[in-house]
Amino acid sequence: DDPEVYEMLAKGETSGVFQFESRLGSEKLRAMSCDRFEDLIAGNGLIRPGPLDSGMTDVYIRRRTGQEEVRYPHPDLEKTLSATYGVIVYQEQVMRIANLLAGFSLSEADVLRKAVGKKNAKLIRSELGKFVERAVERGVARRVAEQLAEQIETFGRYGFNRSHSAAYSLLSYHTAWLKAHYPAEFMAALLSSVLDKTDDVVKYIAECRELPHYLPGLDQGLEVLPPDVNESDWKFSVTEERQVRFGLGAVRGVGTGAVQSILKARESGQSFSSLFDFLDRIDLHALNKRACEALIAAGALDSFGHRAQLLAGLDIAYSEVQTREAEAAAGQGSLFETDG
Repeated sequence: DDPEVYEMLAKGETSGVFQFESRLGSEKLRAMSCDRFEDLIAGNGLIRPGPLDSGMTDVYIRRRTGQEEVRYPHPDLEKTLSATYGVIVYQEQVMRIANLLAGFSLSEADVLRKAVGKKNAKLIRSELGKFVERAVERGVARRVAEQLAEQIETFGRYGFNRSHSAAYSLLSYHTAWLKAHYPAEFMAALLSSVLDKTDDVVKYIAECRELPHYLPGLDQGLEVLPPDVNESDWKFSVTEERQVRFGLGAVRGVGTGAVQSILKARESGQSFSSLFDFLDRIDLHALNKRACEALIAAGALDSFGHRAQLLAGLDIAYSEVQTREAEAAAGQGSLFETDG
């Protein structure tokens, strides 16, 4: 019931929000002016191919926003369908309609639900025929009973059950709440979940910069800082200034072993001071020259100088460090031989 969460959802700011991240989900929440949990439950059921193709999603939205009068197929169904503005959205509503109008027991109503859901044509005809006749016997006009039977059959092509939709919606709300109140942490976690998918990383970084200013601590979007060998972790992280720091694991061309080598070299607590210091302290077997070039191109070594200069000096620095390592190894070998 947090108004800030629904303000964000009603504006279509759904990137990273479970089940509503798509353009379609965003548009429908914005169209219905989503401002309550019930809208999320209905929305989860309505942004499916069936209701979209049948037009039921738009009927719900028009009635929800007062553009169309709410009507009920039968007066006795007002309580059952009031939450969804007279539109059959859930399987449970189908069962209750059969129970109220045709006197079906809930177990009989469940047989009808299963028949429609499984698209068993023979069983559907049998169960819906039974529904119509029993409803008429209870005083429901045949025309109304037959129209409801048609709606139920159509509904069966896409029917969601409310309990499933409610469970989805709780996750939708949780992710939206985290985004609304902890945008930096949320987006860092979201970016970390797609480390190996470059297109998604690019998309979410753009989303960070476009986050609405009304979210806590944001004046004009969320800044994403470039990777930094002295600051970045494997995943995306949040700085003390509430910025997102690019994760080394998302830099293309740099593998797990290379990143582990960098993080291990930083365990002493001493920052890398130069390109030479960086190369001297890491494991060059884990971080080859091509990976170094990828780090430079990504901006991870910007604190050591301009990228063009670093690339120009990389061959010399890399070769010098390799030579020193080889000499050190050779010296150790001679020492052991003498001692032997």
